Amino acid sequence: MDGFASEHLLRFGYWVIFGALAAESTLIAGLVIPGVAVLVLAGFLAGIGELSIGLVLFSAAAGVLVGDNGGYLLGRHGVTRIPRVRKILQNRSNHADSIREGIRWRYVFFQFPMPLRVALPIVAGAVSLSFRRWIVLDLLATVIFVTVVGGIGCGIGLVTGRVGQADVVSSYLNYAFAVLFIVWASVFGMKALKVWKSGR
Repeated sequence: MDGFASEHLLRFGYWVIFGALAAESTLIAGLVIPGVAVLVLAGFLAGIGELSIGLVLFSAAAGVLVGDNGGYLLGRHGVTRIPRVRKILQNRSNHADSIREGIRWRYVFFQFPMPLRVALPIVAGAVSLSFRRWIVLDLLATVIFVTVVGGIGCGIGLVTGRVGQADVVSSYLNYAFAVLFIVWASVFGMKALKVWKSGR
């Protein structure tokens, strides 16, 4: 993957970074587009002087924000038009309220596990989280995510200069993010089950 991706990153530059991160943040494409790997590799290329780290981070952040806000709008104006979803939200408005109120600053790290990066914007829109509150949370989470992941790639480039190392690290990051998601999903699932049972 590293040779193919490196070639396209060097040829099309920041558009590849933008597109990969925007696509990874969307519902379907998030399952197949390796945005984290592209960002680590782009950071690596910045570390060895082939790309600008500032433009790498800017392109990645712009892509993530476009993908996230597309998900938010889908949740706000698309998912809520599905009759079954609308009925659930109306019948369980107290649950929607508790979910909306539960989306707080602890979610600034939601960008790291990919499934949560795809799901939270849709959920936030579906439970009518205010756009102002959503965009502040999303901006902060995006800056943290692209800085950490792109910075790791850049550090690998500066220290080792070996592209294979960046590929290995991006795989480990994806595994670590998957573990984070499993932990989060377990905690959230138990809380949601408790709330659901209390509302019956």
